[in-house]
Amino acid sequence: MVRRFTPDTVLDYLRFFCWAVWGEEGPFWIVDGPADPPLSPLRIELEPLASVLQPAAFEGMGEEGHFYYTACVGYGSALFQANLRIDPSGMVEMLNDKQFATLSQPLPQPFAPLADDLVDELLRLASLQPLPQSLAPLSRDRIAKLLRLTSDPPKNRNTAATGSSALRHIRVLDQIEPAATTEANEALKRYAPLLEPFPLAPIPDLQVLARALDAEFPWCATVTDWLLKQLAVGLHGDDVFHFPPLLLLGEPGVGKTAYMNRVAELSGVASRLLVLGGQTDNRLFNGTARGWNTARPSLPIATIIDGGIANPILLLDELDKAGGNDSNGRIHDSLLELLEPTSARRYHDEYLCGHANLTYMSWVATANETTHLPHTLLSRFQILRVKSPESAHYPAIVRRTVAAFVARRGLHPAFVEPFDEAEWCWLSQQFSSPRKAKHATELLLSHRLLHPSGPGAVH
Repeated sequence: MVRRFTPDTVLDYLRFFCWAVWGEEGPFWIVDGPADPPLSPLRIELEPLASVLQPAAFEGMGEEGHFYYTACVGYGSALFQANLRIDPSGMVEMLNDKQFATLSQPLPQPFAPLADDLVDELLRLASLQPLPQSLAPLSRDRIAKLLRLTSDPPKNRNTAATGSSALRHIRVLDQIEPAATTEANEALKRYAPLLEPFPLAPIPDLQVLARALDAEFPWCATVTDWLLKQLAVGLHGDDVFHFPPLLLLGEPGVGKTAYMNRVAELSGVASRLLVLGGQTDNRLFNGTARGWNTARPSLPIATIIDGGIANPILLLDELDKAGGNDSNGRIHDSLLELLEPTSARRYHDEYLCGHANLTYMSWVATANETTHLPHTLLSRFQILRVKSPESAHYPAIVRRTVAAFVARRGLHPAFVEPFDEAEWCWLSQQFSSPRKAKHATELLLSHRLLHPSGPGAVH
């Protein structure tokens, strides 16, 4: 389904989107002025800013149906002047922002962020009293319709594995410049399909995805909630799998990479892992110019052609350990361009000598800390912290490890008996991180295979 916006209705949607998408400090508010009812406790403090706190203004439409707005945005205790773009799919992008005020206290948080009982609470409020001014343009029926992003997804949905003709397509490359030799032109043929409409993987069944992630990665609930909200918005737009750049922070071994690999697997979306620790230049992201023996296209292009879809996940492991210098190019500088939607729409590949549309790629980075990462790069990411699992979470890690081990070794699950009390006791001593728990579980399973208690048994 493609959302049909007009300059009037898109502002209603923008208000709702900003209010529903929370960060670590709460919701984002489209602030129309110091008299907004939700801002009542801060009205005296905001009065001097009345000349700056102007209502959101429609700036025009782009050639591809994008709507552009300028607005005052409140987040936490800060106020920003922002330029926003809303595309026909419903995705909202903050093109730039400039903070102009810091308040004495955070802006109010009137509701929990899309809690299970949010629909009932909103509809009850709508029937008893006027809604807050920031939601006033949303009628009772429209709120109910928008909040269906927490209910069942549409039925008879396609998945990335169906190969259905209903899948959306985009043209990834605008051109491939011919090479000087026949041999080089033969190598370029591999990328010719990107000159034609190339498929985009759709959003999977979100209920199935949620159940699997909650069962296998219960300690990553904050990340799962954020991810489901991003995909749920897309269900009401173009139904294309995509989410904004995400940075997962956490100690080594807590499962950041394993979580995102599982998201890709459950969603039927191609993915690629790139370990940035030790990388010293940015050729992986720019491509290598022809004439070198190692000439090749950029990693995003290679990921798209290898995965067969134009919207894969690119997982950047150890972003905080990436290197580079002025002569070879810095990885962080290339990422700034790739993570900016406007430049990602026409990203130049030095090997193919053409521009690529990479706007549907989903970028996920992992890091242990952000001390050495530039602020300009951090501002491109939604930053979420992955905490270490609690003791009650480790049985889920063991079960997932057993299932993966059985599948990888071609074993029949019926021949793998449950762990007994002594084995669980030994395993529990290894529950200091998911990585160590996984290693211990595989070690125990291998020991069983090599030391069976009887013919044909695996203990």
